Amino acid sequence: MRKVFHKPELVKRAGSSRLILLTLISFAFSVSFTRAFLNLTGFPQLGGGSIHIAHVLWGGLALFVAALLPLLYANRKILIASASLTGIGIGLFIDEVGKYITSDNNYFYPPAAPIIYGFFLLVVVLYTLIRQKPVRNDRTEMYHALDLMEEVLENDLDEYEKEDIEKTLEHVMNTTHRPEYRGLAAELLHFITAQEARKGLRDRSLIVWLTNHCVNITNRLSIKLHRFFVILALVTMGAFMSIYPVQVALATRDFSRLVNLLQPLIQQGLLTSSPEQIFLTVRLILEEVAGVLFVLSGLLLLSKNHQVLGGRLAYFSFLLSFTVVDLLIFYYDQFSTIFFVTIQLLVFLFTQVYRQRI
Repeated sequence: MRKVFHKPELVKRAGSSRLILLTLISFAFSVSFTRAFLNLTGFPQLGGGSIHIAHVLWGGLALFVAALLPLLYANRKILIASASLTGIGIGLFIDEVGKYITSDNNYFYPPAAPIIYGFFLLVVVLYTLIRQKPVRNDRTEMYHALDLMEEVLENDLDEYEKEDIEKTLEHVMNTTHRPEYRGLAAELLHFITAQEARKGLRDRSLIVWLTNHCVNITNRLSIKLHRFFVILALVTMGAFMSIYPVQVALATRDFSRLVNLLQPLIQQGLLTSSPEQIFLTVRLILEEVAGVLFVLSGLLLLSKNHQVLGGRLAYFSFLLSFTVVDLLIFYYDQFSTIFFVTIQLLVFLFTQVYRQRI
């Protein structure tokens, strides 16, 4: 009788969401810093004559090192370096996407900014999927525990990781039907709780500490004060988003005023074709809609009877802004939009914490 082999399911690495988050932060920093540095220094070229060493090459080098490190070393700290280099490398690489999708190697090609932002959103979607809790079973739990054992061997276990691995091993001991798993989990738990293992206990990692510190500061606010700041942030942001579309709408009655208002876009050649003019109209309409929705969600939060509705409307407004409106704004305003999107993200996180508290 032929023996059937079942392909084992993939198991998510312990702490993978934090590694993806580190990659996201490094990616955003890499693109932002590169664009800011080049603008401030007048786009210098590294090389001379016919030689120009583009920063895409440095990005490729960073990606190569990021891929090589986990193949050479087993230490979990290497994963942090690999995640950081991956974000930096992909940022340096994709920053020059305009050169590789145009026949004239146009670094300033307008669609480059929304393409980079769209790619960033895809990584954000990946991060949200990774954060979802996997299906718990004996096999995945033991993978998780053995993965974290590397920190124990290095005497580099922090408080969060120690609590995580202890809960995992206790769960296996209490739920498994396989005696060999129960015995192994018991031995590992005994080793971790031993005095020798506790000597290496360190403070939580910087990302975990910073996240918890920000949450703790927010939670110290009273619910009323937290709601006041959320309402103020939503209404202010919504009003700010509504200003430019209203200005353009009012300027349509005066052609010279409209030309002056759109002069920066005209100089960049962003209104030369009919599709670009249509996209600008769509952008202005959606930007105004998002702004009104932000203001409306803030006003709904003023009433205690509409807290849930106001929170949901705010979440939908952020979703519309992040996925559609900002994409169009990036096309016309290019990388100057990074600052505004960062503010949006901070307000979104602040609002989500409030929604969880209520």
